Amino acid sequence: MSNNKTKAIALCRVSTKGQMEDGNLEPQEERIKRAAEVLDVEIVKIWALAVSSRKGKNLKRKDLKEMLEYCKRYKSVKYLIVDEVDRFMRSIQEYYWWKMEFQIVGVRLILADRPDIDPEDDRAVFDELIDVYRAEQSNNERIKKTPEKMMAKIRAGYYPSNPHTGYKKSDVAGLHLPDEPNWTAMRNAFKAMAAGQIDVKEGLRQATENGLRTKNYGPKALGGKTIDMFRWKSLMIDPYYCGVLFLSDWPERNENGLHIPMITPEEHIILVQLVKNKGKRFTVNRNNPDFPFSNEAECTRCVLAGNPYPRLVGYWQNNGKKKAINVIGVIAAVIAA
Repeated sequence: MSNNKTKAIALCRVSTKGQMEDGNLEPQEERIKRAAEVLDVEIVKIWALAVSSRKGKNLKRKDLKEMLEYCKRYKSVKYLIVDEVDRFMRSIQEYYWWKMEFQIVGVRLILADRPDIDPEDDRAVFDELIDVYRAEQSNNERIKKTPEKMMAKIRAGYYPSNPHTGYKKSDVAGLHLPDEPNWTAMRNAFKAMAAGQIDVKEGLRQATENGLRTKNYGPKALGGKTIDMFRWKSLMIDPYYCGVLFLSDWPERNENGLHIPMITPEEHIILVQLVKNKGKRFTVNRNNPDFPFSNEAECTRCVLAGNPYPRLVGYWQNNGKKKAINVIGVIAAVIAA
């Protein structure tokens, strides 16, 4: 800031990183530079970023706070140039709140599409108010239409949100693909638990051993970490893994999502029962040749004592020790002999 030319800062903003990658910031910057030429000012710093300007979020926007502090530090900055009203924000109340914050430190907000118009002129004030109103109404319409669009995607079999653990995005928006090794690790464990071959704790151990880790989906996600039991159970009861699509409390629900399901609906029901501790702890051996009189022979003492369950049931139980067998199993085997 060595010369005596009036200084200005500028803001180029889009809502998403995708819009930034598509080159939507460059045209804004060109129009802002042309406006600076009309005003005969020097742009000393440009903020170019992707950030939401949705109503209710602007008071805490990091970019605006940085810009305001910059203006307080460098008193020679007299203008803040933005491309259009909605590039600044889409909220009437917050728009004028921030405009006044900059005005307090001696910085005037200028719109690049009308740089030569006195912002204090009555007509200019009215036009600006109309543009801010339209920006807020457009934002409200988007908020209303977004759920409708997302529910339409669900009806079509697509999931309009981040992939769940075990899946990844494809070239088709909303169509998720298996993400290895997570997909196979989870699928094998889920099916083994549903078949009664392993319990929930062992399922998590095997899945972790086979490479199950968290993924970097979402702005606050931290990938590469092992999954704890609480998270594991939440995955077990998620119907997404048997092909069901739905979001929060929305009424739309599709039982036949287009992503490849890990498990069947029947297996999903069993997993939910296991998480809720309603699954069977062991499977009774019926018609087992090792215990042919199981559930046939009765204990005399139990019958005399009026026990409602006097029959002997044979099953093998090692109690965590190798070669150890349950006493009832021995009795049933002896009776069979």
